Amino acid sequence: MTTTALSVSDLRSQEQSFTRDRAILDLFQLQELDRAPGQVTTDELRRLWHCSQSQVSRRLAAIDRLPGWRVQWQSGRGAAAWIGREIQAAPPTPRQRWEALQRRLG
Repeated sequence: MTTTALSVSDLRSQEQSFTRDRAILDLFQLQELDRAPGQVTTDELRRLWHCSQSQVSRRLAAIDRLPGWRVQWQSGRGAAAWIGREIQAAPPTPRQRWEALQRRLG
């Protein structure tokens, strides 16, 4: 399995926006603080970013849309989120494709 890195070329080829720029800066800040990859709480991010819970959710959602990164939310009191790299599965081998075709044909 390989991981997808955050590539400047990929970001330039997509639509630029203030939200994306802020998401990149937020991610870099969390990496600098050794919080990404890792788990963060909503309260922790509210204090760090000086914003409301709904703004924290929107900013985490923006990080989730960055290529190669995923945010998994955990609900409940003291809600937390795990921020980490998206792992892409390797493409199937020719043998795996052949076996899948045999299963479909029955």
